[in-house]
Amino acid sequence: MTLVNDEGIYSRVQAEIILRDFFSRNPPTNVKISHRLDSNPNFRYVVLNLETAKDTYRVSYKLTNNDNEFKVTEFRIEPVFGN
Repeated sequence: MTLVNDEGIYSRVQAEIILRDFFSRNPPTNVKISHRLDSNPNFRYVVLNLETAKDTYRVSYKLTNNDNEFKVTEFRIEPVFGN
């Protein structure tokens, strides 16, 4: 998971805490799908534009099919510069 400029591998509980903190400090005001790849039955990739009162972020995540269940294998929140 990458969150702004901090990258690491986290357990589910750790990731939930980190994301809860981020979203409590940056409540979304608008979300738009920028790109979605879902043509592969074992792989999904989505890019979102997340607007908050303070900034705009690029959110991307990758889902991988593991035993007929999709799991998040990558999650990134990066600032969009130039806004």
